Amino acid sequence: MKKIVALFVFIICLLALVLSSSDAGMRKLTKERYAGTGILHSDKYAFGDLYGLSYLPEFRIAKQEKFTEVPAGLPAEKDLDLYVVGDSYLYSYLDTVPDYYARVNKLDFRRWEHVPVRAEGFTSGRKKVLLIESVERNIANVILLERIRAVFEPTPPPVLPWWEQWNETIKSALYHPNLEANLEFTLFNLALFSPIKELKATWNDRVFGRLAHEVHRSKSGDHLYMHETVDVHEKGSSYREISDDEVVGTLRKMEEIQAFYLSKGFDLVLFSFMPNPVSLLEAEKGNEFLSRIQVAGAGKLMIIDPSERLKLNASHYFYQSDSHWNQRGARVWLDQLNEVLRSVQK
Repeated sequence: MKKIVALFVFIICLLALVLSSSDAGMRKLTKERYAGTGILHSDKYAFGDLYGLSYLPEFRIAKQEKFTEVPAGLPAEKDLDLYVVGDSYLYSYLDTVPDYYARVNKLDFRRWEHVPVRAEGFTSGRKKVLLIESVERNIANVILLERIRAVFEPTPPPVLPWWEQWNETIKSALYHPNLEANLEFTLFNLALFSPIKELKATWNDRVFGRLAHEVHRSKSGDHLYMHETVDVHEKGSSYREISDDEVVGTLRKMEEIQAFYLSKGFDLVLFSFMPNPVSLLEAEKGNEFLSRIQVAGAGKLMIIDPSERLKLNASHYFYQSDSHWNQRGARVWLDQLNEVLRSVQK
């Protein structure tokens, strides 16, 4: 009997290792885990991504999963092509169809991690608008011309000497770079284990006053924030000291992006930065990075900053247990964007 049990455990571990070493296998498993419900599926994001990092039971708050409603009363004319490079603040809340956007005939939405198979030509006869969107905490990582180009133009692989090529081939065959994280997901990212994770999180919180490193509890105790948006030592923090030189440097990168894509035939380049929720939900004054960019770029760049509109009723627009806004917050931004698209010169 012991041998049978040992053999069964060995087979399970071997299958988990093989699956966790396969990119295609992990993509299929991830899709399956998050698509369903029940103890053998994952609830990591069903209650917010910050719940899924902390497993604090008081933040097990069900999220609304449907997309934001399509705005009514948009112009009948469809004379724009809108190209978007953006993150989950958009694709998780707005379906990737042109119906959401004023005057848009064609929508080409690309995530920051998109890998193109061919270079985009931007050849239609309609006016073309490029929208570059990022959450505040990620601006320094993505507002670079080479990052934007990478989602529209294939990047040729680096030319390596033959011995380095062999080395990379052997390494990839023997060891997957994300093996540990993949194994943890394969074996333990199941709703079956959530009660145990919640019990552990509660113990660490109540007894040791310790949360998962990735999260931070609000001063009022009713919201969770990403640690990197709060810690003054993190690049994406709303409280890190940011010099005027850094603001100017960011503006120069944005101007470089704008000049490049205007030369490619775009009629308008828009930038939109989503504020870290902590900067709107907490009374403590932050570094005001977004407003400083807005002021410095006035007259030179078109920047859509929803901060002021969202701040008017911030608790109504953001989840308690997630790092994103909710559907109401997404709609505030969408209405602001559509005001700009309506005004594009014909």
